[in-house]
Amino acid sequence: MAVVGQSRAPAPGLAPGEASGGHKARSSTSSAGHSNEPGVIVILPPMPPEVPLPLRIFHNIPSSTTISSSTVQPQPCAIPHPQNDDFVRRPDLVEQLDTLLPTTSEFNSAALWGLGGSGKSQLALDYAYRRRQDPECSIFWVHADNETTFVRDYQIIARELGIELGSFGNIEDVLLAVRDRIEALPSWVLILDSADQLSVYGVGPVAKAHSLFNYIPRGRGGTLLWTSRDGNIVGTLVNPYRGVEVKGMTLNEAVRLLELTSQRSIHSAEHSAATVLVDNLQRLPLAISQVGAYIQRRQRSISRVVFKLSNESSRWRILKEPEARRQFPRPGVLSGVLQTWNVSMRRLRSESEVAYRILHILAFTDGQRIRFGIIAAAGIDFSQDDVADALQRLVDFSFLRPLDTDGNCYEMHILVQEAIRYGLRQGHDRQDELYFSNMALQTIINLFPDPFGDSWFECENYLTHAMCVSEWAELCQKEVEVSDLLQDVSSYLICSCRWKEAELVLTRAYTLRSRLLGGMHAKTLDSMERLAGVYYEQGIYGKAEEVEAKVFDLRQRILGETHPDTLWTRGRLATIYDVLGQHDKAREIGLAVFKTRQNVLGDRHPDTIWALSQLGNTYHQMAQYGEAEEIELRVLKLRREVLGEKHPSTIWTMAKLGMIYDQQNQHAKAEGMQVRALKLGQEVLGESHPHTLTALSELGLTYIHQGRVKEAEKLLSEVLERRRNVLGGHHPDTIITMRRMVAIYHHTERFEEAEKMEDEISSLQGETLAGTSSQSEPKADLASIFMMSGGPRGETDTPPPVIDLKPKPSIRGRQAAQHMSPHSHTVAASLKPKPSMWKQFVCLGRQLSCKKRKQS
Repeated sequence: MAVVGQSRAPAPGLAPGEASGGHKARSSTSSAGHSNEPGVIVILPPMPPEVPLPLRIFHNIPSSTTISSSTVQPQPCAIPHPQNDDFVRRPDLVEQLDTLLPTTSEFNSAALWGLGGSGKSQLALDYAYRRRQDPECSIFWVHADNETTFVRDYQIIARELGIELGSFGNIEDVLLAVRDRIEALPSWVLILDSADQLSVYGVGPVAKAHSLFNYIPRGRGGTLLWTSRDGNIVGTLVNPYRGVEVKGMTLNEAVRLLELTSQRSIHSAEHSAATVLVDNLQRLPLAISQVGAYIQRRQRSISRVVFKLSNESSRWRILKEPEARRQFPRPGVLSGVLQTWNVSMRRLRSESEVAYRILHILAFTDGQRIRFGIIAAAGIDFSQDDVADALQRLVDFSFLRPLDTDGNCYEMHILVQEAIRYGLRQGHDRQDELYFSNMALQTIINLFPDPFGDSWFECENYLTHAMCVSEWAELCQKEVEVSDLLQDVSSYLICSCRWKEAELVLTRAYTLRSRLLGGMHAKTLDSMERLAGVYYEQGIYGKAEEVEAKVFDLRQRILGETHPDTLWTRGRLATIYDVLGQHDKAREIGLAVFKTRQNVLGDRHPDTIWALSQLGNTYHQMAQYGEAEEIELRVLKLRREVLGEKHPSTIWTMAKLGMIYDQQNQHAKAEGMQVRALKLGQEVLGESHPHTLTALSELGLTYIHQGRVKEAEKLLSEVLERRRNVLGGHHPDTIITMRRMVAIYHHTERFEEAEKMEDEISSLQGETLAGTSSQSEPKADLASIFMMSGGPRGETDTPPPVIDLKPKPSIRGRQAAQHMSPHSHTVAASLKPKPSMWKQFVCLGRQLSCKKRKQS
């Protein structure tokens, strides 16, 4: 008997196959005539004058129809499934299949492959019945799951072909006789459905010694169609270019299938709910059919079912039910999505324990953009070769799908993830659920990059995974570890100026910490303080003041007035009072903080420099530009010496000096400082960083004062577009830029554009949350901007640092964070100012961060 090994080249003309989307149940009705096999209908030649009742059902022939003996007699045909009344034609897939398998005198083969439940068997069944329209073509269907089903169906075909089974000494001779007889037919189609266990066909390292591939017919006039869940069929049993991957349906196809299976018309009023429903089911045909049958049985509205499916447990109580056909019930056959995938997972585990383990860990992460590093870490206890082989099997089974050609990124079907989690929850002691969720959480904690390290930009690759595993904090009983992970996530989001996302993450971290550690714990206060900073950056100044004042009060009571953490919080309060217009209060606090730090730390300590800069900002806000200039020049000199020319704080100080010069009518001096700050900001922070945009905006204002309106408009248009994208339309800085554009429109007599933008500003301000304020908006008539020679400054001066990004809530950790991010927008970890003091603080911060990770 021939054996097809792994090294064997694909047979000429064969194409990749795919697995069934769940074994389609066989009818309990048996054929009239030859076959005594339960659940199989066989079309017998010649057809009798009266079509038997079972065949009327299978061919949709009215009961009154008769076929005369003069009718052309069809060729032998054995299709064990009825034509599907609920089948929805999928034109793209049907066209691909028809192109690969045309009706010609040549031999052709193809394969449908993909995830279980994607509709492969139904596509094959549709193809079989379409080819059945040719009475000269014989159609045969073999359940290719394993040797038993293969041999059984070949015996049925043997009887159809008139082969006497008793005349053969062994089953191998029967299989060979069937193969030879099919090849002798003038036109034939053989469908090998659910060929998931490729080893029985000689494929793979554990291929069977006696391969069934030897009994597969070929020859002129023949068509061979495989279906398989195992993508490895491509390039082994069939040629790679002859495969059709079956994925989810299009929206229209999915909604139509829902209509058919639920036996109801979906009108325009229900279409939105139907769209949500099929999208939640990933437009997977088997899942849609199950839900449609549920709707039909329970007589539920689509909206009500959408609500029920929004709960994961309820969703899988529905999806674990077998798909029930109203005309052709198939008892005893498990055809639901859950059962279908469980079969695949059991087969996967029998082949690769590594693949099974990785798959179950990934079920607790985000299914989108799974980096290879996560997969490798999930298989950390195994060799690289084992992990590589396991990954290939997960792709072959369509549990993972590559998103690039380099194998760096994958995605996992969300319903597969849910099915795995649901199955684990059904365990008696739920130990497996606890184990795999813990493994997923620890994997992401170990992988999430240090937001203060050189690889901070890699955080984006693990961001959604960190948020996903944080959902299992209570299940894993790792709430504190999760809160630390969320704190790291917030650091990255803050550095990226993604304030709303940071707010959500910090709220979650604060909730966990306050519940577990108490409201006065250092970690809890750290989360509160960051939340205040995020409120500030979103322009929610009232709420920022409330939270910051509470943190200050608690730290003053716990740590004392002169503790560095207390001073830090007090300085942040001064920043908030400044922007709220309470300048006298801000100046009083600023002077007190500066003097205390000067006495304790010295003039050149970064904390002292920051306090001095904050004091200069207060004078700036009070329009005392002479005092502000003197202070900022001193700050710039110190920061250049201590932090370096390219440090974000140094760049920010240049931008502030440019504003001060401009507001003193020293426009040429202002332009020189602003251009320098802008170039450094673009180089160090990027084109769209808020610091860079502020420098660009202030340069535009300077151009206005110089009468260079066209250049100003070009710069401010760019600023407005980027601020809308980065900060959002409601942010005060965005609205300020819009007001400047309005002034330009008025100046250039483009009154319609001015009026349109003024209406937009009014609408945005009307939607702004209570408690927000931007005291830096110009108070004068808009057009008077062109005649400004001082007065209130036009741009929000966001003084550093509002948000403290520290690796660990300790004095040294705070110092490290101050030097790495002396302003809330800073992506400072990628910068390396020359003075050794800063470098030492950075290294210390990283060591503290690494120590924290090891402890967790």
